[in-house]
Amino acid sequence: MPDEHYHYLETLQYSDKLLPIGVASEYLDFHGIDSHQNTASGLLRVLTELFRPMTGRETVAVPVMPVDYPLLYLPQIIGLSLGRLLRANFVTAFLMGRLAALLFFVLCLYKAVSLVPRYKTVWGLVGILPMTLQQAASYSY
Repeated sequence: MPDEHYHYLETLQYSDKLLPIGVASEYLDFHGIDSHQNTASGLLRVLTELFRPMTGRETVAVPVMPVDYPLLYLPQIIGLSLGRLLRANFVTAFLMGRLAALLFFVLCLYKAVSLVPRYKTVWGLVGILPMTLQQAASYSY
């Protein structure tokens, strides 16, 4: 997504407010999100850095973003904060925020499909369409 780094920055600000001072003072490098020219270079970065330990190279200052809807970012905030508490590197912590958003979506989809009286299969299939899952597993609210 072209604006994924803006959503990440908004999530990062709320993650800072939740975390202790020592962890909250570290900003994770978001520059790699919007600098990839194609999907292959982004996937290569994920594969090479996923389980690499965190180093000091990743601390950078980030601009303050206005946050409009903090409650809508709650799953991403929880996932990113958990990754930062575990001292994960940028890629792993970033993906933990996306995974938390996806898990929350799956929980909501399950509850919605179980509540509708008819056409459960149709609603379930709409919920697992590729575009729906791409949006659900992003930092976008």
